[in-house]
Amino acid sequence: MKAERPAHPVPKALVRRVSEAASDGVQAEFEQALKDLIGRLDIGGISMAGMTQAATHRSYCAEHPGISSNERLEFLGDSILGLVVGKYIFQTFTYFEEGELTKLRASVVSSQNLSKVARSIELGTILLLGKGEEASGGREKNSILSDSLEAVMGIVYLELGFAAAESLILSLIKPEIEAHALGPGHSDYKSRLQEVLAQMAMKPPVYEV
Repeated sequence: MKAERPAHPVPKALVRRVSEAASDGVQAEFEQALKDLIGRLDIGGISMAGMTQAATHRSYCAEHPGISSNERLEFLGDSILGLVVGKYIFQTFTYFEEGELTKLRASVVSSQNLSKVARSIELGTILLLGKGEEASGGREKNSILSDSLEAVMGIVYLELGFAAAESLILSLIKPEIEAHALGPGHSDYKSRLQEVLAQMAMKPPVYEV
Protein backbone atom coordinates (compact mmCIF):
# COMPACT_ATOMS: atom_id res chain seq x y z
CA MET A 1 0.00 0.00 0.00
CA LYS A 2 1.45 3.32 -1.06
CA ALA A 3 2.03 5.72 1.82
CA GLU A 4 0.16 9.00 1.73
CA ARG A 5 2.45 11.85 0.82
CA PRO A 6 2.79 14.06 3.92
CA ALA A 7 2.20 17.77 3.81
CA HIS A 8 5.02 20.22 4.49
CA PRO A 9 5.01 23.73 5.96
CA VAL A 10 7.04 25.46 3.24
CA PRO A 11 5.28 28.65 2.04
CA LYS A 12 4.32 28.43 -1.64
CA ALA A 13 5.51 31.99 -2.20
CA LEU A 14 9.01 31.23 -0.95
CA VAL A 15 10.67 30.86 -4.35
CA ARG A 16 8.94 34.02 -5.59
CA ARG A 17 10.12 35.97 -2.55
CA VAL A 18 13.68 34.81 -3.04
CA SER A 19 13.45 35.76 -6.69
CA GLU A 20 12.26 39.26 -5.83
CA ALA A 21 15.04 39.66 -3.25
CA ALA A 22 17.82 38.44 -5.54
CA SER A 23 19.66 40.62 -8.00
CA ASP A 24 19.27 40.16 -11.77
CA GLY A 25 20.68 36.90 -13.02
CA VAL A 26 21.38 35.47 -9.58
CA GLN A 27 18.03 33.73 -9.21
CA ALA A 28 18.30 31.92 -12.54
CA GLU A 29 21.76 30.68 -11.60
CA PHE A 30 20.50 29.55 -8.20
CA GLU A 31 17.54 27.68 -9.66
CA GLN A 32 19.74 25.87 -12.17
CA ALA A 33 22.16 24.84 -9.42
CA LEU A 34 19.19 23.64 -7.38
CA LYS A 35 17.83 21.57 -10.27
CA ASP A 36 21.27 20.08 -10.85
CA LEU A 37 21.49 19.05 -7.20
CA ILE A 38 18.01 17.51 -7.27
CA GLY A 39 19.08 15.48 -10.28
CA ARG A 40 22.30 14.32 -8.65
CA LEU A 41 20.43 13.23 -5.53
CA ASP A 42 17.69 11.53 -7.56
CA ILE A 43 14.88 13.25 -5.66
CA GLY A 44 12.91 14.45 -8.65
CA GLY A 45 9.62 14.61 -6.77
CA ILE A 46 10.85 17.29 -4.39
CA SER A 47 9.52 20.85 -4.70
CA MET A 48 11.70 23.83 -5.55
CA ALA A 49 10.13 25.70 -2.63
CA GLY A 50 11.08 22.98 -0.18
CA MET A 51 14.65 22.70 -1.42
CA THR A 52 14.96 26.48 -1.39
CA GLN A 53 14.07 26.58 2.27
CA ALA A 54 16.54 23.76 2.98
CA ALA A 55 19.24 25.93 1.39
CA THR A 56 18.34 29.12 3.25
CA HIS A 57 20.68 30.07 6.08
CA ARG A 58 19.47 32.33 8.89
CA SER A 59 21.95 35.02 7.83
CA TYR A 60 20.03 35.37 4.54
CA CYS A 61 16.72 35.62 6.37
CA ALA A 62 18.08 38.48 8.48
CA GLU A 63 18.55 40.49 5.28
CA HIS A 64 15.30 39.34 3.63
CA PRO A 65 12.37 39.54 6.09
CA GLY A 66 9.54 37.09 5.54
CA ILE A 67 11.73 34.18 4.40
CA SER A 68 12.09 31.16 6.67
CA SER A 69 15.49 29.62 7.42
CA ASN A 70 16.40 25.95 7.24
CA GLU A 71 16.78 25.57 11.01
CA ARG A 72 13.53 23.69 11.64
CA LEU A 73 14.22 21.37 8.72
CA GLU A 74 17.74 20.79 10.07
CA PHE A 75 16.27 19.77 13.43
CA LEU A 76 13.98 17.24 11.74
CA GLY A 77 16.68 15.97 9.39
CA ASP A 78 19.04 15.38 12.30
CA SER A 79 16.46 13.10 13.91
CA ILE A 80 15.78 11.17 10.69
CA LEU A 81 19.50 10.79 10.05
CA GLY A 82 20.13 9.38 13.51
CA LEU A 83 17.31 6.86 13.10
CA VAL A 84 18.39 5.68 9.65
CA VAL A 85 22.06 5.38 10.58
CA GLY A 86 21.24 3.68 13.88
CA LYS A 87 18.95 1.17 12.17
CA TYR A 88 21.50 0.40 9.45
CA ILE A 89 24.51 -0.16 11.71
CA PHE A 90 22.39 -2.20 14.16
CA GLN A 91 21.33 -4.55 11.38
CA THR A 92 24.70 -4.62 9.60
CA PHE A 93 27.28 -4.86 12.37
CA THR A 94 25.59 -7.59 14.35
CA TYR A 95 28.58 -8.29 16.57
CA PHE A 96 29.12 -4.71 17.67
CA GLU A 97 28.42 -4.04 21.31
CA GLU A 98 26.30 -1.06 22.30
CA GLY A 99 29.33 1.13 22.97
CA GLU A 100 30.81 0.39 19.56
CA LEU A 101 27.51 1.14 17.84
CA THR A 102 27.28 4.46 19.69
CA LYS A 103 30.81 5.47 18.72
CA LEU A 104 30.28 4.50 15.09
CA ARG A 105 27.03 6.43 14.81
CA ALA A 106 28.59 9.49 16.45
CA SER A 107 31.52 9.52 14.04
CA VAL A 108 29.28 9.12 11.01
CA VAL A 109 26.78 11.87 11.91
CA SER A 110 29.42 14.33 13.16
CA SER A 111 29.52 17.82 11.71
CA GLN A 112 32.94 17.15 10.22
CA ASN A 113 31.81 14.01 8.42
CA LEU A 114 28.51 15.45 7.21
CA SER A 115 30.27 18.53 5.83
CA LYS A 116 32.55 16.19 3.88
CA VAL A 117 29.49 14.51 2.37
CA ALA A 118 27.93 17.93 1.64
CA ARG A 119 31.05 18.98 -0.26
CA SER A 120 30.98 15.78 -2.30
CA ILE A 121 27.54 16.72 -3.68
CA GLU A 122 28.48 20.41 -4.05
CA LEU A 123 25.78 21.50 -1.63
CA GLY A 124 27.58 24.77 -1.02
CA THR A 125 26.71 25.98 -4.52
CA ILE A 126 23.02 26.35 -3.68
CA LEU A 127 23.22 27.93 -0.23
CA LEU A 128 21.50 31.27 0.31
CA LEU A 129 23.70 33.25 2.68
CA GLY A 130 23.73 36.78 4.02
CA LYS A 131 26.40 39.12 2.70
CA GLY A 132 28.47 38.89 5.87
CA GLU A 133 28.37 35.10 5.96
CA GLU A 134 29.19 34.96 2.26
CA ALA A 135 32.20 37.21 2.75
CA SER A 136 33.50 35.12 5.63
CA GLY A 137 33.50 31.90 3.60
CA GLY A 138 30.21 30.49 4.85
CA ARG A 139 29.90 28.09 1.92
CA GLU A 140 32.87 26.14 3.25
CA LYS A 141 32.04 26.18 6.96
CA ASN A 142 31.48 22.71 8.39
CA SER A 143 28.59 23.78 10.59
CA ILE A 144 26.65 25.44 7.76
CA LEU A 145 27.25 22.60 5.32
CA SER A 146 26.31 19.86 7.78
CA ASP A 147 23.21 21.70 8.97
CA SER A 148 22.09 22.31 5.39
CA LEU A 149 22.58 18.66 4.50
CA GLU A 150 20.36 17.67 7.43
CA ALA A 151 17.80 20.22 6.25
CA VAL A 152 17.73 18.54 2.84
CA MET A 153 17.13 15.22 4.56
CA GLY A 154 14.32 16.84 6.53
CA ILE A 155 12.49 18.22 3.50
CA VAL A 156 12.85 14.94 1.62
CA TYR A 157 11.18 13.19 4.56
CA LEU A 158 8.37 15.75 4.72
CA GLU A 159 7.60 15.80 1.02
CA LEU A 160 8.51 12.30 -0.17
CA GLY A 161 8.20 10.18 2.97
CA PHE A 162 10.47 8.06 5.14
CA ALA A 163 11.44 5.51 2.47
CA ALA A 164 12.74 8.26 0.18
CA ALA A 165 14.63 9.90 3.04
CA GLU A 166 16.15 6.58 4.07
CA SER A 167 17.21 5.84 0.49
CA LEU A 168 18.84 9.27 0.13
CA ILE A 169 20.63 9.07 3.47
CA LEU A 170 22.04 5.61 2.85
CA SER A 171 23.17 6.53 -0.67
CA LEU A 172 25.19 9.37 0.85
CA ILE A 173 26.22 7.91 4.19
CA LYS A 174 26.72 4.17 3.62
CA PRO A 175 30.29 4.58 2.23
CA GLU A 176 31.13 6.70 5.28
CA ILE A 177 29.72 4.07 7.62
CA GLU A 178 31.84 1.36 6.04
CA ALA A 179 34.96 3.53 6.11
CA HIS A 180 34.52 4.47 9.77
CA ALA A 181 33.68 0.93 10.83
CA LEU A 182 36.76 -0.57 9.18
CA GLY A 183 39.16 2.32 9.68
CA PRO A 184 41.71 2.94 12.44
CA GLY A 185 40.24 3.34 15.89
CA HIS A 186 37.35 0.93 15.43
CA SER A 187 37.62 -2.58 16.85
CA ASP A 188 35.72 -4.25 14.03
CA TYR A 189 38.30 -6.95 13.34
CA LYS A 190 36.43 -9.38 15.58
CA SER A 191 33.16 -8.63 13.79
CA ARG A 192 34.69 -8.97 10.36
CA LEU A 193 36.25 -12.33 11.24
CA GLN A 194 32.93 -13.64 12.53
CA GLU A 195 31.08 -12.40 9.45
CA VAL A 196 33.57 -14.08 7.12
CA LEU A 197 33.37 -17.36 9.03
CA ALA A 198 29.57 -17.20 8.91
CA GLN A 199 29.65 -16.69 5.14
CA MET A 200 31.87 -19.80 4.88
CA ALA A 201 29.42 -21.79 7.04
CA MET A 202 32.10 -22.26 9.69
CA LYS A 203 31.71 -22.16 13.43
CA PRO A 204 32.31 -18.82 15.16
CA PRO A 205 35.71 -18.44 16.84
CA VAL A 206 36.23 -18.86 20.58
CA TYR A 207 38.25 -16.13 22.28
CA GLU A 208 40.45 -16.53 25.35
CA VAL A 209 41.41 -13.43 27.33
